[in-house]
Amino acid sequence: MTPCPQARGRTRTEAGATLVELLVAIALLGLALGTVAMLATAVLAGFEADPAAADQHQRARGGIAALVDDVQRAGSGFVQSSDLAPGTALPALVPDVVAPGAWAVRAVPRTLTTLAGRRGAAHATLRAPAAAGDIWLRLERPGFCAPVTITCGFAAGDDVLLFDEHGRVAFVAVRQVVPPLDLELAQPLGEAWRIGASVSAVVAHAYALRPDPATGLAQLVRRLGAGPANPVVDFVTRFDVEWHGAGGTPFVRVAPDGTLEDATAGPRPPPSGTSADPQWPAGENCAYARDGAGAPVWRGSAAPVALATLGDGPWCPSAAAPSRWDVDLAQVARVRVTFAVAVASARLRLPASALLGGRRSGTRLVPDLTVVMDLVPGRRNGGQ
Repeated sequence: MTPCPQARGRTRTEAGATLVELLVAIALLGLALGTVAMLATAVLAGFEADPAAADQHQRARGGIAALVDDVQRAGSGFVQSSDLAPGTALPALVPDVVAPGAWAVRAVPRTLTTLAGRRGAAHATLRAPAAAGDIWLRLERPGFCAPVTITCGFAAGDDVLLFDEHGRVAFVAVRQVVPPLDLELAQPLGEAWRIGASVSAVVAHAYALRPDPATGLAQLVRRLGAGPANPVVDFVTRFDVEWHGAGGTPFVRVAPDGTLEDATAGPRPPPSGTSADPQWPAGENCAYARDGAGAPVWRGSAAPVALATLGDGPWCPSAAAPSRWDVDLAQVARVRVTFAVAVASARLRLPASALLGGRRSGTRLVPDLTVVMDLVPGRRNGGQ
């Protein structure tokens, strides 16, 4: 039977996509998905890196604020005997952690201690001599201390600095204050002190790096006096301190009548013929010798101040003193602190390979935040 023409018209051939067309479609789809993935990864990496960088900046600001405040206060606050206090005759910045009792100040890298008088009046002088081994300081009540203020600003737990005009120092802690104005110390004195020696409550903040095994980096820590070290900033990769003088060799000012006035650095020498310490000839001390004409001559380093010069002597008040410090510390006029902080996430930190062109796939790396600060102690700024 012959099929009708209408039936033949309804018959057609249906063909699918070829293999080549299929492969091209898959390739285009993969390229599109890859582009979307790259864009999404960059966005996700930004979401992770930006908060990490913000946290990094916030932690750095905390450390910077503490350092700036402490250094700018260094040497200030010594209302009584200010010409003999830290920042003038004594150092206000030292490269060591303070120690009660015998303390030979060392030159320790990446360490900075600031010394300042405590806010408020806590200053007096000895009204009675104190022998080596004593645990009592019997103070003359200063005129500015109100009768209703029994302890005149001193309190149990205070750190106290004893000092005199020849560079002698002692750092001790107060156990209790007993009327009329006697300080019982937490440890005995290492040497004898004469009537009239200055006694001031002091705030000593010591900064140093401490390795942190939990992160593989370090913490910037701060001690109050001889107390425990408390973390200030985590994830620190660098803390360097450079020491700088004011320029020029320190000298002693001479009045028109020929009498000696204040020294530009270190304790002023005693008058000719007067002995300050058995180690030094009459008319001399740890800071100044006398030339052939009898004029004071600086004993310390004439070269620019460097860490190596801050622990090699000459020692004040003498090399035999239980507590002693290098005379070059007295001419420190400023410090340059270089401080670097990494992000908390190890996978976001910029490794050495990244500096050479390497990178981690899918991660936006965050470099260390490095800050360089030139800081001047308070007394050098004219603070009291």
